[in-house]
Amino acid sequence: MARWATFDCYGTLVDWNAGIAGALGGAQLLDRYHELEPAVQAEDPTRTYREVLRETARRMGIDADPASTLPDWPVFPEVTAALTEARSRGWRLAILSNSDRDLIEASIRAIGVPFDLAIVASEIGSYKPALQHWQAFAAAVGRLPDVHVAQSHFHDVVPATRLGIPTIWINRLAEVGDPPATREQPSLAGLADALDAVAGDAPRPPSSGRPPHAAVEAIHLGPAEGAELRSVASARAVAGRGLEGDRYYADDGAAPGQALTLVEAEVVEDVGLPPGGTRRQVTTRGIRLNDLVGRRFRVGEVECHGVELCEPCAHLESMTRPGIMRELVHRGGINADILSDGTIAIGDEIVPL
Repeated sequence: MARWATFDCYGTLVDWNAGIAGALGGAQLLDRYHELEPAVQAEDPTRTYREVLRETARRMGIDADPASTLPDWPVFPEVTAALTEARSRGWRLAILSNSDRDLIEASIRAIGVPFDLAIVASEIGSYKPALQHWQAFAAAVGRLPDVHVAQSHFHDVVPATRLGIPTIWINRLAEVGDPPATREQPSLAGLADALDAVAGDAPRPPSSGRPPHAAVEAIHLGPAEGAELRSVASARAVAGRGLEGDRYYADDGAAPGQALTLVEAEVVEDVGLPPGGTRRQVTTRGIRLNDLVGRRFRVGEVECHGVELCEPCAHLESMTRPGIMRELVHRGGINADILSDGTIAIGDEIVPL
């Protein structure tokens, strides 16, 4: 069976910091850009990466089109030799990138090593750290990769770890992150040996592209009633109040069943809505939520109590399409109370108590 290694591109293979600093006008702007870009991506995952780059620059007060310079962003010096050696040992290579097709193809040409597959955000309508890049890979290949290699702990190591994929963290910036990667190194030097070692020591990851248990697949928060929802990798849950940063969070205490809403991904897909389209906060997979009404359950480290079914309303139909109320009757998810403080994150296991 072929061995697959997946890679992030920008920051891992291509010097993203050098490229974006040059496009914006100076390295002193990097921290602010790093702060803004994930929010721009999460606000509208259907944006192309070219649009994300331009919009982030605009919010910084800079009139620039960073994507126009991206084909010239430098490749890290050890990358081409490291990837060539990995291919010579039989590794198949794929890129999972928060990018656009034309941009990633330009970068692959600059790298000078062929890739067997490239999955980009603008074609799947999702940006890492959401799980869709790995799910799209699994759909194309038939299973998850043997190893994922990346520089960003937030965008790559965390979600890959939640999916049970061994990781190699290319920690070029000497950062600290939890959970730990399977292996950590400062560059791609010695990549082939690292891939062989990690793949030899690790069990094969699950084949589905989803966590191997009932789990959180997505989290969507909205700052105000009727506002556009944003996708986040995690949210802070406060007992009796709700999820911080969401419209339903209540400092003086949430009404029964108003702290948390959950919906099944299988239902969302069946009715043809996009992720977050039901306006529930937490999207789950692999569990029948109706069975949790009247029961305590745990989402990751957070204990909850199912209060009642979250039936669809006319407001939801007005924001989606005619007929959605009828299609979601008795399967629109559940309302729950939050019983303990903690963090709810994508990939968290859901366990009835």
